[in-house]
Amino acid sequence: MEIEVDRPNNSAVPPIAPSTAADAARLGILVYGMYSLSGLQNKAPTVRIAMMTAALSHQIHTEQITGGRLGRCGTALRWLLSGGPRRVGAVYVESPTSSSMPTDLAFLLLMRLLGRPVGVYFRDAYQLFRDVHPRTRRSQILSDWLWRITMPLLKRIATVRYAPSAGLAGALRLSDAVLLPPGTDPTLPNLGIGEPDLVAAIAQLGPTSGLDTLIEAMTIVRERRPSARLRILARSIDPDAAAGLPDWVELLPSARASLPDLLERGRVCVLSLPINAYTNLAVAVRLLDFLGFGKPIVATDTVETRALIEASGAGLVTPDTAAGLAGGILLILEDADLARRLAENSRRYACSSDATWEARARTVLETLGLANEAIAGGEESAPTSRPIMSEVIKDHRGSVQAGLSIAFLGDPDSVHLRRWAAYFAGLGHKISFLVPEGREIGPGLSDQILVKRFVPFNHRRSRLLGSMDARRSLRAVLAALDPDVLHVHYVTVNAWHAWLSGFHPYAVTVWGTDVLITARQTRGRLYALPSLHGADLVTGGSETLVRAAIAAGAQPDRTRYVHFGVDTASFSPGEAHELRARLGVGEARVVLSPRIIAPNYRQTVVVEAFSRLPDDTILLMTDFLANAPEVAAVRARADALGVAKRVRIVPAVSEADVPNLYRLADVVVSVPASDGGPNTVVEALACGRPIVASDLPPNREWLAELDPEALVPVGDADATAAAIARVLDRTPQDRAERAERGRAAVLLRADKRASMAVMETLYRELAARRRGR
Repeated sequence: MEIEVDRPNNSAVPPIAPSTAADAARLGILVYGMYSLSGLQNKAPTVRIAMMTAALSHQIHTEQITGGRLGRCGTALRWLLSGGPRRVGAVYVESPTSSSMPTDLAFLLLMRLLGRPVGVYFRDAYQLFRDVHPRTRRSQILSDWLWRITMPLLKRIATVRYAPSAGLAGALRLSDAVLLPPGTDPTLPNLGIGEPDLVAAIAQLGPTSGLDTLIEAMTIVRERRPSARLRILARSIDPDAAAGLPDWVELLPSARASLPDLLERGRVCVLSLPINAYTNLAVAVRLLDFLGFGKPIVATDTVETRALIEASGAGLVTPDTAAGLAGGILLILEDADLARRLAENSRRYACSSDATWEARARTVLETLGLANEAIAGGEESAPTSRPIMSEVIKDHRGSVQAGLSIAFLGDPDSVHLRRWAAYFAGLGHKISFLVPEGREIGPGLSDQILVKRFVPFNHRRSRLLGSMDARRSLRAVLAALDPDVLHVHYVTVNAWHAWLSGFHPYAVTVWGTDVLITARQTRGRLYALPSLHGADLVTGGSETLVRAAIAAGAQPDRTRYVHFGVDTASFSPGEAHELRARLGVGEARVVLSPRIIAPNYRQTVVVEAFSRLPDDTILLMTDFLANAPEVAAVRARADALGVAKRVRIVPAVSEADVPNLYRLADVVVSVPASDGGPNTVVEALACGRPIVASDLPPNREWLAELDPEALVPVGDADATAAAIARVLDRTPQDRAERAERGRAAVLLRADKRASMAVMETLYRELAARRRGR
């Protein structure tokens, strides 16, 4: 139970489609969340829904219905009409802090009548503590009565009742309640102890937050340590309240994605809730985040907080007085060794297998009778991707393991490959690039990456001699490096080299053109077939790519869907005033076509479509890796159509500015003739921006449910213009609701940390087989 204010907002996340035909045939689970996922980064209920859904989806086919009061009603009806009950064996419900809707109760009762167990997580019961949360407005009185009417009905419908704490279960009189407190997220960055005198807290300015006591405590701390200061992270900031704070208090607006950067420098994190009958029942989500970040903790001595701190050994509990908090804070600020031990305990507990969201998901599956379904999903071999089982994830997340040596073979100048390699280098793995002799490498390659040269295959020589030279050279380089895994990006020549070397294990990531076009041609097929068939692992960033890899020779039981992943902390909704001013677009509505200006990306079609749009629009493209003849063709077409003044080809922006490029767009356009893993689509959705895209299979995986009107035939300028115009004419509310759904889908299916955690698990599986562990 986390103290939160529920602000319903009509929104819904579309059901998560089954990964494979086998998954669809196996009974899964429906997550029914009585919240909109707007504010996903900021509110405990929606964070919990997202984390629980992701954990369940690692173990079993998972579908989801969420949204505001009216939004989820429509989504539930569509789900029923689509045959949803046939696909699931049980329903897991995240109940609201306020009252359930009659339509919610009717839907859940119908699922009971259809023989599906319904497990309900009872989040809160502040209505029973009116001395702490008094009713002061008419709307609160009405909400209170509705809660008292619907709560008994929801308890009667539930076949399994979950609660975050034994105290709350007792207060609600939940018989045989299953405890399901928030879980830890071991994929959070381990931040350590930070700077000596910075104290951090996540709180709101308000009379029941305990923040006033914390500020008084810091006043006492500063009497002994004048350099001590307090950093408060808040969802929203009241300027009047902020103006009255001391100058040593730093008040910062924050979202969940920004917490690592804002908490990193803190020496200690404080949870200063007042102790009362209500907070004694609460398990604060932010406390679990502190553990995940590996921070020393000082917290007031509520019942559930004490239990968690004692179990983890991650901090100190104190009275809810200024003197009590000050004493705990000073102990940690003045003893670096103590701070370090607490931080290590904090992180160790967060990584323990029983504390994670994965463990919570297992409890749900076991109590709803779906444990066998989850086990069956781990044993089958599907022709495309399948969920990674919790036991595999547990190995990665549950213990600290030695770094791996990973050799990459691909385009060393590719921004996607560099990001991938740099991510794993940042985790402490030893990363090397295998680069053909004579191949120049552009600037900006991380100095953490070792470059090793080899003699590439040269078909202009005798094929046999060329093969022997390449094999001999690669084997020598790999013998010297002795990597745990060789990872090839892009098939054809790169994967051919890996197969030729005879090294195992090697993994291949297919990109798009390599398996959708080149591998279907005669020469490309000759390269692709042995190299894909011999690979120990083949991954693709879309189901379409995985199927194409199998058709080109990959063994079905060695394929996995692993998205490249989007850094959802960077690619997030927001404004881009500075970049808008720098590019000189003023207040015009911006149509952004961010793909490379090259024949495959049909930028002339974009110009043709743009010419049909109103004069208050501007088309933006960049010259990043642009094809010179195609740039000339784009400019010529813009001149001929009379829109040259409104078509801007701007210099490539820095990588840090790419999210801002999306943010300034009113609509993003991506209409290539072929595409493998549509990163542009996913990045736009992560930033909350609408996108018009080619009606290609990988794009349908994202937009068929989210925004089917945005899919257009390849090369059809009229259809593209009409789709862009429809998007530009949407109401602000419609745009906001679609943006929420799109970002939520990315967070659940393509978050970079989650994708790379899966990939690291797969690396370790391959390495263990090689080393015989």
